[in-house]
Amino acid sequence: MDTRNLRGVSCALLTSSERKEYLTEERGTEWDGETGNNYLVLSLQEKNVLLKGPQRTCDSPGFAYRKVVSAVKEQMDSLWHTTNIYRHPKLYEYVEKLAAKFPGDLKVVYLVNSGTEANDLAVLLARLYTGNSEILSLQGSYHGYSSGLMGLTSTQSYRAPLLAPSGFHHVPLPDPFRGAWGGCRDSPAQAPGACSCPGDCVATDNYIHQLKQLLEHSVPVRGVAALFAESIQGVGGTLQFTKGYLKKAQELVKSYGGVYVADEVQTGFGRTGDHFWGFEGHGVTPDIVTLAKGIGNGFPLAAVVTTRDVAAAHARAAYFNTFGGNPLASAAGKAVLEVIEEEKLQENCKVVGKYFIEKLKDLQARHSVIGDVRGKGLMLGVELVTPGSKEPLDNSKVLDILEATKDMGVLVGRGGKKNNVSIPESEALYLRTKYSTLLEPVVNALQFIALDVVKASQHVKRILQLLKSHRDNPERVTDEIIKDATVVAEKVGLEEGITSMPRILARH
Repeated sequence: MDTRNLRGVSCALLTSSERKEYLTEERGTEWDGETGNNYLVLSLQEKNVLLKGPQRTCDSPGFAYRKVVSAVKEQMDSLWHTTNIYRHPKLYEYVEKLAAKFPGDLKVVYLVNSGTEANDLAVLLARLYTGNSEILSLQGSYHGYSSGLMGLTSTQSYRAPLLAPSGFHHVPLPDPFRGAWGGCRDSPAQAPGACSCPGDCVATDNYIHQLKQLLEHSVPVRGVAALFAESIQGVGGTLQFTKGYLKKAQELVKSYGGVYVADEVQTGFGRTGDHFWGFEGHGVTPDIVTLAKGIGNGFPLAAVVTTRDVAAAHARAAYFNTFGGNPLASAAGKAVLEVIEEEKLQENCKVVGKYFIEKLKDLQARHSVIGDVRGKGLMLGVELVTPGSKEPLDNSKVLDILEATKDMGVLVGRGGKKNNVSIPESEALYLRTKYSTLLEPVVNALQFIALDVVKASQHVKRILQLLKSHRDNPERVTDEIIKDATVVAEKVGLEEGITSMPRILARH
């Protein structure tokens, strides 16, 4: 936890790095740190930015994408705040535009402030509508952090050591890489040894049987309220399910009186490439959908979208939200949708994501430390393992990789049960040319661990020191730098290491 003191006051924050770097400014597609370093961002928690532009803040089109920033500034000059018990034009303009993105009867929109708040409201809606109390979620899921959702979230590292609320059950995970029956998924990359079923995966029925066993033995006879599922698990390690699982799971849960809640906090807004919403890739239409992160491009905004029938059950009690749907949030959300359409970001996610995952597959073929490459669009994951096994890579070595990547100017997130999944995800606006550039340091940092992270990292630090001493003349490559770059090249098998390493690191 970061407890940096400011006149005796501490901020309780979870830090992503052993060596703290305080960020001071956004510039283009990079962050500036107070030490003078600048970074490209491929971080798990920056999935709330789909777009980055000439400025930066934190948006879905990109951090401070100009159109989003302008929309918020313009709104600030007219109407700054009112609760949603009062009406304002921007609220209706935004809700109409957002609802138009959904299929079928998903036309009722609740605007709230965070993914946790959205999922908490979805739990309430499901229970009121069905009259049942039991809620199902998948092992490895993350649906928020609050006292009420501590039972819904299944990721152990986010479970406080307290008695969780009753009424929540965790379904065995249909994981093609680690699951008991393996299987194939909807991705350009498959788990090693996976089947290649043309339709639903043959392993899916085995995982559905596990779900049925839970329904028959662990919940009341009257049935369940809901199944919550991310279209691709984010915090769980960019984990995809076997093909056909969600559709069959929805049908089974419905037969037990429950609804299906799609958590699109991380997969929504075109990030997966083929569809605007992740659930569309599974051939299903949920009863309730929760949204956050990219919805406001970093602005505090979230939503629950459902049908009129479900919403009617909620009308039994009064409801309002102090900040949900406020004028500034509505302006930001509307601008985000407009930029996604105008910049064709869904298509960009598809094209750039395919390019990136193919490069990661090439890397996997050369280095056994990469156990699995998975995902689609710009929602990707690289699972790091002990070479020759499926054992998660030691956490200290994973951190070494992330630190080496950071030293080369790229911030990469991680996730998974053992925190051994590197999650290189970015804004949807990244072009292929940008990925070609940032992929080099990501690839190089991953390669360091293939042989000896500690020694390779020492050489990287040495090169950095030398390059910084020549900051005024970055093109100067001394014999000493060439010598260290050569050692690194030999150590990790980099092609053209003598020339590429100084060039990659010269930005520092």
